[in-house]
Amino acid sequence: MSAGTSPPREGKPEVHRAATANVLTVGAALLGGYLAFDVIVRGEGRVVPISLAALALVGALVHALAWRPALVVDDDALSMRNPLKDVRLPWPQVAKVSSHPLTVEAADGRRFQSWAYSDARPRGRRKGRADMRSAELGASEERGAEFSGSGFRAAQLRARRDVRRRAAPDGSVEVRWAWWSIGPVLGCLLAVLVVTALP
Repeated sequence: MSAGTSPPREGKPEVHRAATANVLTVGAALLGGYLAFDVIVRGEGRVVPISLAALALVGALVHALAWRPALVVDDDALSMRNPLKDVRLPWPQVAKVSSHPLTVEAADGRRFQSWAYSDARPRGRRKGRADMRSAELGASEERGAEFSGSGFRAAQLRARRDVRRRAAPDGSVEVRWAWWSIGPVLGCLLAVLVVTALP
């Protein structure tokens, strides 16, 4: 196992999200609650239903874009939760895991990107540093970058894949629409349109 990775754990599923997911979700919930209370207390007429419907739509979008994107890791498969689709890859089907952004390549050649870890590699800055430093220092810098952000998570997934590839049951890659994410957004959008159109 590469230095800097934590040993893979077996047992119950592990859910991994971006570091900012909790902050954005909690902040949006607190702000939305305050605004909803203020509208109910001080709002009048059509302003109340329109504002509440708009706040509900924003909440659904925050849930879909900030909270829902995640990686779910268990002994049998790697699952990727994205705003529009869910992907489940049994470990024998995971051919490659790359970072910046975190992308999983299946054995059949299809590639799936995780919204939870979509940070991009700073190519220009990395190139400038490599030009200024020695080859040894540049190699050390690359290793350090590999274990930050999506690079660290990708290394963990590769370690788990290497452990579970032969032990986990094989199967096909499953791709499904994330209706638990899409449905609330469409419902809230419809509510906004309806309350706005009412006289």
